[in-house]
Amino acid sequence: MKNVKCMKVNFNEIKSSIDLAATIAAIEGQPLVYHGEKRAYLDDKSCPFCPGSGFTIHLDSQHYHCYSCEAHGDVIDYVFYAENTVDRYEAALMLRDGKIGVACFS
Repeated sequence: MKNVKCMKVNFNEIKSSIDLAATIAAIEGQPLVYHGEKRAYLDDKSCPFCPGSGFTIHLDSQHYHCYSCEAHGDVIDYVFYAENTVDRYEAALMLRDGKIGVACFS
């Protein structure tokens, strides 16, 4: 058996240092529409995961939710589903390593 070196990934650190709204805008390639300080939507208000239009980004809690298909989660979940990664670990590595095109909070 080969000796495999596992890299530890701090999921909480990644979630607190990567902006969900910026990540979604980068992946979807469209601007966001902000509704006050607590919510944002994709410009066309569509859901990336279904044909519905109830997709909301909750800025204060850094979570997304679709009221049509019930898709929901944090920035790691979004990358996992949108980029079709193998698992949440791979999604976290993509975020940590800057492969999505968004920067960490300073």
